[in-house]
Amino acid sequence: MSTPAFGPPQPGAAAEKDTVVVQRTPGLPADIADLHGAFQHGYGADDVRTVFGRISDAGGPCLVCVWDFADAYGFGGNSEFYAEEDNGVLLELQQDAYWWLKRLPPRR
Repeated sequence: MSTPAFGPPQPGAAAEKDTVVVQRTPGLPADIADLHGAFQHGYGADDVRTVFGRISDAGGPCLVCVWDFADAYGFGGNSEFYAEEDNGVLLELQQDAYWWLKRLPPRR
């Protein structure tokens, strides 16, 4: 089984109002294209729920974020993103998905 991921940003991005740039990624549904860079300035549990929920609602994989710890104040520490299969097995995501959400250039 292949690991789910979004493709890397493609050259030729189209500029929109207020200098918002939407990267054109083959196979990426238009209704989630605005999520490119959603975690550019960091993210918390609510951000993850909102963004991953929209990806899932658009037909993408069920994504989860695993944090180092959870306490009375919420989630914290380092985090990793995974795709969850129907049976609960977590699959590691390719780094392209993380880079896309953070609006980082793909690393080769």
